[in-house]
Amino acid sequence: MRPLRPRGRFGRSSSEASPNYQGTELLRDAYIPGSYLTIDRWASEEDFRAFRKDHDPEYESLDRTCDALTSRENPHRRLHGLTR
Repeated sequence: MRPLRPRGRFGRSSSEASPNYQGTELLRDAYIPGSYLTIDRWASEEDFRAFRKDHDPEYESLDRTCDALTSRENPHRRLHGLTR
């Protein structure tokens, strides 16, 4: 899970590419062994979309390096925080 650590490849590449990237959390499910949730935080949906538009090949390449760790992936959901 090194690429997803705060100082891992994803965190470094995202924070270097956009000042609006706010971090990534990797959460382990308390009840389902081997099940994890990744939360990427951005200042806004528009900031995330701009990052993907400008850095899509690098993002996809890094995402593919994690394929061996993934048995299935759920569609992305966009959630908006209610508190700061």
